[in-house]
Amino acid sequence: MQFKKIGPITTPSSITNNTFLSTLYSFDSNNKYFLIHKKKYKTKNPFVRITSRCVQGHIFGSKRCDCRAQFYETLKYVLKNNGLLIYAFNQDGRGIGLEKQMQSYMLGDRGIDSYDALLQLGNKPEEREYSECAEILKDLGIQKLFLVTNNFHKVDELEKNGLNVQIKKFKTKVKLTKHNKLELIARKKLGHAIGYINK
Repeated sequence: MQFKKIGPITTPSSITNNTFLSTLYSFDSNNKYFLIHKKKYKTKNPFVRITSRCVQGHIFGSKRCDCRAQFYETLKYVLKNNGLLIYAFNQDGRGIGLEKQMQSYMLGDRGIDSYDALLQLGNKPEEREYSECAEILKDLGIQKLFLVTNNFHKVDELEKNGLNVQIKKFKTKVKLTKHNKLELIARKKLGHAIGYINK
């Protein structure tokens, strides 16, 4: 698995109201990732967050998901604790890409959550894999970590790639709304630890 690194560069951020460092990892698969951390960060049992790009949420501020709010929350959290965040491109719609994600949103407009919508489109509800994220962590000398997540699929994927992973629970301020209900129902079906969704 080949990759090249560009960076780090300093990023004075309006999200965190301070400066962090970011490095671009480019893999021979054409997948790209930003590694984000403070100048001093932990390599022994660090807090790590992996965030998948969501154009609708992160760029357009769509209320159909909680992606933007969780990204802001967890970025601040891991940096405060001298941890790291990996921002994964090419993973929109849980790995199906922008075109299929748009099709799933069209089904969402008819009241179908994204879990069932992806099945109708002939995809798996979760198609992301994290071997390249594991390579980034290994490149930093990290073998054991606390993953900031409610998605056990990420834990399984990193462990499958040779890392020792424990879950760091994070209490989000995101609330259930009429706009994000379908997406949160889909995540509940995927086994995410979302306590305020009962369906």
